Amino acid sequence: MKFIKAQRIGDWLFHIEAFYEMLPWLMANGYVRWGPVYLADIEALEYAAPEVFKEFIEGHFVVRLKEEIFKT
Repeated sequence: MKFIKAQRIGDWLFHIEAFYEMLPWLMANGYVRWGPVYLADIEALEYAAPEVFKEFIEGHFVVRLKEEIFKT
């Protein structure tokens, strides 16, 4: 549920936290092999591509149909 909420509100740091928390469950069920690689990439993003990281922090990693933010 945290991951879905992170996507809906466009919170990049919450997205990372939610993915990190669900990674053991995904790996235990064989759903994600590249999860640890994804986490390593997004953790390195701040230093490797600071302009992209800044845009993601501003919520530009999700597509919104409306300008308003999802209300929980």
